[in-house]
Amino acid sequence: PVSGGGIATGMTAGKIAGKVAAQAVHKNDVSIAALSNYEQEWNNLCGNAQKRYYRLKEGISQLTDDQLNKTAHSLKKIPQQKQTLVKIFQTALIKQPGLFVDIIKNLSPFV
Repeated sequence: PVSGGGIATGMTAGKIAGKVAAQAVHKNDVSIAALSNYEQEWNNLCGNAQKRYYRLKEGISQLTDDQLNKTAHSLKKIPQQKQTLVKIFQTALIKQPGLFVDIIKNLSPFV
């Protein structure tokens, strides 16, 4: 895996959910309006990062097998613990600068 597979995001979501649920119970208000604070707080903390990661993942998913193979060979030189989604993206662009145009084309619907 190139990330924690959502572990950190899940932990953050759980913390926010617990906080919002505790506030709702404390105020004796478990209405949809009171619990919607969860979504607002999650978006404030994680929303922009999740959107960036999604766009990055979509860009990477558009790479051809040959492009992915070249990137994988380049990643062999990077210690496994430092292989993140961002590092893979950077490596792909450094080793194959022409990918930049392809990725921008693929990301344009999301920007």
